[in-house]
Amino acid sequence: MPMTASTPTPPAWRSIVSRFVIPLGAMVIAFAAGWTVGNGHSTAEPTADWIDAKVVVTDTVANVKVGSATYEVGQSVPGWVDEAGTWQANGWPACLPDGFSGTVPVLVSSTTVDNTTITAVVAVSCTG
Repeated sequence: MPMTASTPTPPAWRSIVSRFVIPLGAMVIAFAAGWTVGNGHSTAEPTADWIDAKVVVTDTVANVKVGSATYEVGQSVPGWVDEAGTWQANGWPACLPDGFSGTVPVLVSSTTVDNTTITAVVAVSCTG
């Protein structure tokens, strides 16, 4: 009688390992790698310091001089702190009425969009 070759049946546990354990292990490793990379980036938070700037307001336009740079702010400031210390989103700071000329703490920030760096006054503090 000739012998026929037969493929042995793999044990049942091997099917479970192939279907569940290996993909689960890969997901855990991918999650851990993402967590580690993400954690490394999240600790590098941008910092900004309030800078005393010379501000002159004419109508609804403020010229803000910080060092050798002058920024123009018109109609609205992205954020400002009112005299009570409460954060206000957008709008015009109450401490910058028409004709104002004086020193006010400001936050200046830069961002790059399409290879162009934009620097602007992003906040004003009326508490100082």
